[in-house]
Amino acid sequence: MTESIITNLRHRVGVARALVAVAAWAAVAVACGADAADEGADAVADADTDAVPDADTVPDADAVPDADAVPDADTVPDADAVPDADADADADTVPDADAVPDAETDSDSDTLADADAALPCVLGAPCVLSAPPPTCVEGRCDAVGACVPAPIAGCCRDDAECALEPLTSACGVPRCVAGACREERSPGCCEAAADCDDGVASTTDACGPDTGLCTHCYAGGACPSSPPDLVADFDAAGSSLALLGFPTADNAPSDGVAWRLSSRRAVSPPSAAWVGRADCPSYYTGAVDAACAPVDPAAQDAGRVAVTLRTPRISLGDAGPPSVASFWLFSDVEPYRGAAAEPDVLRVFVDSEVDGVTWEIGSSLGVGKSTGGAWRLVALDLAPWRGRIIRLRFELDTLDGQDNDHEGVYVDDLRVGPTCAAGGCCTADTDCAAAGPEGDACRLSRCVPTSNGAGRVCVDGPRAPGAACTACALDPDCADDDPCTLDRCGLDGRCVHEPFCCLRVDYLATGFEGSLAGWWSSPLAGSALWQLRPGAGFGAGDAAWFGVPGEDDYDAGEPVAGTLTSPPIALPADPPGDGGLEVAFALRLDTEWSDAPYDNPGGLDRLRLDVLTPSAPPRTLWTSDAIGGTTRGAWTVVAVPLDAFAGATVQLQLAFDSVDAERNDYGGAYVDDVAVRTRCAP
Repeated sequence: MTESIITNLRHRVGVARALVAVAAWAAVAVACGADAADEGADAVADADTDAVPDADTVPDADAVPDADAVPDADTVPDADAVPDADADADADTVPDADAVPDAETDSDSDTLADADAALPCVLGAPCVLSAPPPTCVEGRCDAVGACVPAPIAGCCRDDAECALEPLTSACGVPRCVAGACREERSPGCCEAAADCDDGVASTTDACGPDTGLCTHCYAGGACPSSPPDLVADFDAAGSSLALLGFPTADNAPSDGVAWRLSSRRAVSPPSAAWVGRADCPSYYTGAVDAACAPVDPAAQDAGRVAVTLRTPRISLGDAGPPSVASFWLFSDVEPYRGAAAEPDVLRVFVDSEVDGVTWEIGSSLGVGKSTGGAWRLVALDLAPWRGRIIRLRFELDTLDGQDNDHEGVYVDDLRVGPTCAAGGCCTADTDCAAAGPEGDACRLSRCVPTSNGAGRVCVDGPRAPGAACTACALDPDCADDDPCTLDRCGLDGRCVHEPFCCLRVDYLATGFEGSLAGWWSSPLAGSALWQLRPGAGFGAGDAAWFGVPGEDDYDAGEPVAGTLTSPPIALPADPPGDGGLEVAFALRLDTEWSDAPYDNPGGLDRLRLDVLTPSAPPRTLWTSDAIGGTTRGAWTVVAVPLDAFAGATVQLQLAFDSVDAERNDYGGAYVDDVAVRTRCAP
């Protein structure tokens, strides 16, 4: 019995020692397992120092090295993805929500995320917004830890927000630069004569007592003989403003209104820079009818136009007389309102390439906003930017879509060069050179006030704005290859071309003799169509006719319609002669209006002539409304101007539509001898 008691005691001691070992392992596991749970959920290193390698060969359920040789004691699967430090399954399924190591070393026994989860951001701290914020707005944390937009203290968005800033000088101007208000010296401003000394011996410098602006007048001596800093006549055939080095920007590129080259007007033909739409002579962005008039009188479908045109970089000299910029302006815009923010104004800015500061130096308000149907010469003093690299920027902003049904603004003959080239400062035209550079008789120097107020200066420009001009010495210099003009050299050194006859040039001539000659007939409704009608031509020969094949009328017992479209026609940008371009055709029209008074709001039996271009909707040139819907079976000749399409490739399209099936037993439309040609001047 004694031996069995001893054996029993030894067994109990062994069990006790095993329990102690298990308890020790469990204690280590509790500490390490809790850390391992955190390490699995975040990127923060553990706070313990148990870097002892595993002593057993049994794979662990966690990522913490064991300090004992006893395998994990439990076989119960966990409900979460966090490694356990205990020997029983977790009661929760919520992993740690933060990247901060937990302060506790025991396993979670709750169903909530750990209490030490930090907020995403602290109240008032900077944060990153989900979308880029506007100017003067940044991200800040609010009371619930969300990143919300907040204003930036002391930040400005435009000069108007700096208007109340205190100034230290009479020449100071409050400006918003890079989001901060600061005082800038107004370009050219002076308080005393010393402010205007430019250190150049060939100029006389003064501070205008009435304007407070510096003047730098050419006092004689050498004038730079190099070419002007910039010359832009906008006349490169087949080019664009971008190819000429003038980039543009547009607030709504899809509205059809933009800066573009136009041959409609030019101070030095054939073209100028213009703000408008490609298909109509206006800057209205809404829908228009065939005559380019707004479809909606209230302009509810029209939008704001804000477009800019920038020059290439201009490097202004730092020696000799200062530079002046000049250009010719034609403006037809909304009448002057007198508003604080005046719409439809062309403004000119200097953008400095060095400091990035922009200054407005002129606007169309200086010439009355609109120029009254004439070209006006504008001069801009560039003396404050001597020795700098600049760009000029032309900006038109309508502010709204109202009353934009006007022709727009044109800019032409832009030049930048030293003031001495045309005579320097002046009080009248007689103070300026009698002719342009190198005695060019087609150019003339004029005395023009500068838009930014620094006195008057001589500026070179075309002698006769808008008219073609050729300088000459002898009559043979003026030959223009037009047999209908008498060419001679005038006493003022300019060519004179006196017309004594009219020479027509045809760009399309179709007599429909034997075929439709490349014109395409498209039936649109019913069985009538455009077709060749032998022996029915104007005078003699054949004609194109709209009617039912095999019949003598267009009565098909149903509504009928069809078009006849010409081949493409390339029109010259600058047609010879002074009359322009036209389309003419012989017409014989017999419809239900041949024996009824013409009152046709429904467009019954109407003949229409449209012009098709690759980049715009069809534009109606003429309808039979102009002749009362009929010629009563007699021939007449119709002529319609085509000047608006000079330089374009177009197609003509004749369209007839009966609209209904009633009273269609008339002879129909006959067309012959279609010609696109130059028009003789009256």
